[in-house]
Amino acid sequence: MSVKKVSFVHTSTLVVPLFTSLMEQRLQGVNFFHLVDDSLIRDVIKEGSVSPKIAWRVLQHIILAVEGGADYVIVTCSSVGEVAEWATKFVPVPVIRVDKPMAEYVVQTASKIGVLATLPTTLSPTMNLIKRSAESVGREVEVEFELCDAAFNYLKAERYLEHDELIRDGIRRLSRKCEVVVLAQASMARVLESMSPGEVSVPVLSSPPLLVDYLKKVLNL
Repeated sequence: MSVKKVSFVHTSTLVVPLFTSLMEQRLQGVNFFHLVDDSLIRDVIKEGSVSPKIAWRVLQHIILAVEGGADYVIVTCSSVGEVAEWATKFVPVPVIRVDKPMAEYVVQTASKIGVLATLPTTLSPTMNLIKRSAESVGREVEVEFELCDAAFNYLKAERYLEHDELIRDGIRRLSRKCEVVVLAQASMARVLESMSPGEVSVPVLSSPPLLVDYLKKVLNL
């Protein structure tokens, strides 16, 4: 059996080490490479949504990943996740949005779901995905959300302690009224390493590990 190759399309360099570490730990022997264009998220923030021009640029990166030999393409930015869903129609390999496995998992395990984000452009795509995932399996869910937009500014300024503390505060608040807390962006996953066991009484999910576990399953590894 030939060795599969996975490509990650990022809108930030910050998440590259995270996905590299997860792949090396959980999917040894699978080739992978990264494509990064941080101008994409800057333009999404500036325009407030994914315009046709931005969607076209994301698609070009996906096509470039396929031309680089990728058997699977992962779009790791939730703000442009919906582009990944329709991009599969235009390329000969699966294109997976990073939060899809997490959404499919969470609707099977909880009915009151908290979504925490640091970008307003991420909230709607994430909440829509969770609701559609619930509908597809006949589940009814209630989705609460909280936006910690100041945290993203700290992240850009590399003030990680302040970023992480704001995210932890948001997790604690949502955990008091939801059965599970979902971190809407891959860049937020770093916070889980600094949380103490039992700090909150509900599960806190981030998309990167669930995405890699999903890849392990589809690759039969």
